[in-house]
Amino acid sequence: MAFVTKHASVRQYHRRELAVEGDLSCSLYCDIEQPEETFAPFRQGPPVEAGFCKDVSLDWTQLTGHIDEVEAGSETVRGGYVWIAARLTTKFAAEWLESHPRSDCTVLELGAGTGVVGIMVSRLTEGSTVVTDGNPAMLQLLQLNTEINRRRNVVIAKLLWGEDIEPLPGQPLLPASFDLVVASDLLYSEDDVTPLWSSVERYLSHNADAAFILGHQERHTVTFDKGIVGESEQDEVLVLFQAEASKRGFLVARVTMTSLVPDEDLIHLLLCTRRPAPAGNTAPA
Repeated sequence: MAFVTKHASVRQYHRRELAVEGDLSCSLYCDIEQPEETFAPFRQGPPVEAGFCKDVSLDWTQLTGHIDEVEAGSETVRGGYVWIAARLTTKFAAEWLESHPRSDCTVLELGAGTGVVGIMVSRLTEGSTVVTDGNPAMLQLLQLNTEINRRRNVVIAKLLWGEDIEPLPGQPLLPASFDLVVASDLLYSEDDVTPLWSSVERYLSHNADAAFILGHQERHTVTFDKGIVGESEQDEVLVLFQAEASKRGFLVARVTMTSLVPDEDLIHLLLCTRRPAPAGNTAPA
């Protein structure tokens, strides 16, 4: 069952301060309509610097090339929120980076939206962190959020899953592959699964310790049968995601971490790695 919602073309974004734990924090412009309690705990941030406003407005109809305005508007609203899996995904990605001795690990964030995961973990590596989205309105938001956090090693690029990464004008050259690929709160449809995995398979390094981390809030499809509204017994998109991983030669392990907010027991934090090649086979670098 699908619900069609038409969203206002002009969206307002309010500057907030988000902390995962310790010094792992950032400033973000987020959709002003998102309730404060949905991504607690926020913290009191410093005064807004000269040149940066407390609120900004974006007219997404002027920033998107999508033909379907209903879906483009939905993508803009979803992308402008900080969803529930973001903080756990950030925490685990930070731990992954800290556990790897290289100081120049490269990171790719898919479906970045506000860029919360990529911007935060970029503080833990000297390598490039590339934050991507397929919606031009979200690319504008990513530029704002990168600027207010003064992240010089963050590169913004357009990526429609399954297609080539397109750097924005003036951005530096991108790495050919990445040590860590991260994504949070971006699987909403079974149609997303194959192109998402195509991008992961293409851009994740073949190094033995390279990894793809996905944070996903469990969702059950709404069903309608003989006048009765219900929901599916399992998260069908997640099941398809895991089946596609296996088909492409990836191992998927669910990671358990200390919850940061009560509802995070519904979060699937998945560590995906390439299945080791048989003895005698050499994978490309």
